[in-house]
Amino acid sequence: MKISKNRQLLSYILLFTVVLFIGQEVFLVGEQGPNVVLAATLRTVFKIPVSIWLMIAWYWGLQVVLYAGFAVLAWLVGVLSFQYTKLPDQYFFKWGFGLWFCAAIGLFFANEICYPFSAFGQLFFFLFPIWLAYAVLILTMIPCVICALLAGFRALQWLKLYHKIGWLVFIGLGIIIVGTVSDAMHERAARAAPVIPRQLPNIFIIGLDAVRPDRLNYYGYTKNATPAIDRFLKGSTNFSFSLTPIARTYPAWVSILTGQYPKHHQIRFTLTNPAGMDFSHTSLASILKTYGYKTVFATDGRRFNNLGVEFGFDQQIGPSGTVRNFIMYLVDNLPLIDLISNTRLGEWLYPDIPGNRDEVATYDPRTFISLLEEQLPPNSLQPIFAGIHLNLAHYPYEWADSPLDADTLSYSPLYDTAIPRLDEQFNQLLTYLQTHHYLDNAIVVVMSDHGDAFGIAGDRLIATATFVRGKNSAANIVDKLNALQPGNKELNTSAGHGTDVLSMAQYRNLLAFQLLGFSNDTPATISAPVSLIDIKPTILSLLKIPDQQSDGLSLAPYLQGKTLSFKSPRSIFVELDFTPLGIRSTDISMPNIVLQSADVFEINPINQEVMLKPDMIAQLLPTKQKAVYAGDWVLALYPYGRENKLFPVLVNQKTGQWTDDLTTSFARRSPAQQLLRELKTFYGHEVTDYLTEPKFRIKKHAT
Repeated sequence: MKISKNRQLLSYILLFTVVLFIGQEVFLVGEQGPNVVLAATLRTVFKIPVSIWLMIAWYWGLQVVLYAGFAVLAWLVGVLSFQYTKLPDQYFFKWGFGLWFCAAIGLFFANEICYPFSAFGQLFFFLFPIWLAYAVLILTMIPCVICALLAGFRALQWLKLYHKIGWLVFIGLGIIIVGTVSDAMHERAARAAPVIPRQLPNIFIIGLDAVRPDRLNYYGYTKNATPAIDRFLKGSTNFSFSLTPIARTYPAWVSILTGQYPKHHQIRFTLTNPAGMDFSHTSLASILKTYGYKTVFATDGRRFNNLGVEFGFDQQIGPSGTVRNFIMYLVDNLPLIDLISNTRLGEWLYPDIPGNRDEVATYDPRTFISLLEEQLPPNSLQPIFAGIHLNLAHYPYEWADSPLDADTLSYSPLYDTAIPRLDEQFNQLLTYLQTHHYLDNAIVVVMSDHGDAFGIAGDRLIATATFVRGKNSAANIVDKLNALQPGNKELNTSAGHGTDVLSMAQYRNLLAFQLLGFSNDTPATISAPVSLIDIKPTILSLLKIPDQQSDGLSLAPYLQGKTLSFKSPRSIFVELDFTPLGIRSTDISMPNIVLQSADVFEINPINQEVMLKPDMIAQLLPTKQKAVYAGDWVLALYPYGRENKLFPVLVNQKTGQWTDDLTTSFARRSPAQQLLRELKTFYGHEVTDYLTEPKFRIKKHAT
């Protein structure tokens, strides 16, 4: 066969592949039209640094190389297999084109089967049922496999002519292919697991993002199966009324690490730049480092959580927190990229895709745990403090192999499918830690940073039927509160998280401690009100390390079968984050959210992370809702109007009654004035400068 024909076939196959590649990119642009607008907005508003555009160009270049490699491989297999058959030359081009066509078609259907939530997976799933996808994949792969075998036989014939060098090349290529492509990353060899007699315990804080306690079997929910989480809770001290100080991941984690309310640690909003802030004496990670701990933070999602070295962590595991997480999904959702994403080759070429929860279409929960297993420091005499945060139960509640069920089109049932899968991931993590003796002597805290609301009745503490109107009540009070939750006419629903301080679905969180290797650990369920700010002082108390800068309380007595007594109900403060309208919805659009908040954020040119603009903090603080929970009572302050004037909402959690008029007899029989004084004292000018108070007499209240 003439060399010119080989070259001609290669040029044709490369041309076909270029057309295929361009067609896929055009489809992505059309499919993600709003995202293209988003990218343009990011470019103009965020002023994306040149380095980011170079990174995008690099990844686009990788795509070109991968598709060129696909074309060359198809051509090579076609040429070698045809040579082995010794068919007449007149069939050469048909043979080569047919093989390429089968491989290309198989690529799309394999993508539909493996990653049905990818852009092309969804397209093909809409056009072809899954059984048909399997049938077509088998039919297209049969000729591909046969041709690959024939090409291998032809290669063996070639090896007979070039003995030693040929075999070395053949074996080397085999090792490379097996080592980079066939490994699915979640089946990796385990390290040796020695038993280490350690004086100080390992400490693990495991965050389960957005997990509502009332959606777990342990707390009576029957629609989800959560055996691993339930098993852990049964052996733990659980706090059934725990509140997050702010229902967003990043500031909530800072409260966990510092033991402080956002008002004191100053991370009041998601993606606040910590530069210039000193956490060396307040962060739990920094404190434990001085006592010899190796400190690690691991998470599978950094889009809105940029915890880093500023908080005392020696090592970070997981995807980067750069702007790449906001824009690269626009260009990397191609079938060939998807199919290699959870392989060694994918990890090498696209290190931020494997184990990245923000890459929804290709996210495999096993992959992140496997990465964690590989990178977690080995169990040794040096104790480990690890913060581990799993984002599977967070919006959009989908992952690579989510159940494809028509009944799971609304957020609540989608969430219910994510919780059991999170339970499996949690079990994989705990099993690894147990079998490798990390937990022989350990303090394990399992918590959720916040909950989530789905527009369901009861997700909010107030309802129109239980409103107590007073002479000073706003005539449009329902509309004022409705504006915070569009479309909510009954006031008793909410949506998302961090959108309403009166939503227990959002602000109540999971919290459980388990002391492993401690003789005085007493499992129990405690109903006393606690907060995530109590985690740090509790751990330091158990380690007998002084703690002088926490707002929280040590819960160690509860863990040891004792109690804490208070002269009056404990007051716990909560507040809101920045909340664009797109988040207060049961139909969330990520492009809409980013577009609505584009003028609030910028790109840090040093580390390429998306950050809140420093000058926006003063503008956003008056927009915060604030509340104090104490016993059966809640007093919330809501901003309203352009001037962000605060109006009160007083709620009795036991009866459900509420009012916006603190002069009513209902309010006078409550601790409203005491709670208001606490809010003024705690928040200072953030409250006093915006609060308009009616005059009223103070009477003794009944608790």
